[in-house]
Amino acid sequence: MNNSITESQLDNSVHALAESLKASGIVLGENNLCDLNDTLSSFLTENCAVNIKKDEPKHVCPHCGADLTAEHSVIRDYTNKSDDEEAEDVSAFGHYEGDDRIFENDSFSGFGGESFDLRDDSDKCESCNGQL
Repeated sequence: MNNSITESQLDNSVHALAESLKASGIVLGENNLCDLNDTLSSFLTENCAVNIKKDEPKHVCPHCGADLTAEHSVIRDYTNKSDDEEAEDVSAFGHYEGDDRIFENDSFSGFGGESFDLRDDSDKCESCNGQL
């Protein structure tokens, strides 16, 4: 017998119950949904010995397995287009979101008015420096 579910499965169960109640005319607010989630989680773990596991990250590094949805897990390099030999490239630290691996900046100082290129191979894993 399986005695574990993921956090997403727990959330889906709460939302299914909320939709069922809504069909009966009972609408739960956001705070009520959070309370219901906490109550169901406690009931399952304490009374039913169900283990609630963290969801597997959707985006992991193919080289080291690091979670690329965690903040500052991806380095994105921008190449300076200036002819000046002292011109420096810049990097942004961020993470991936969504099914399409959308890059979200977590920290970036900006371009400072200069012109930069984003190459196809510009993303690297912060943990192992592997090309993404």
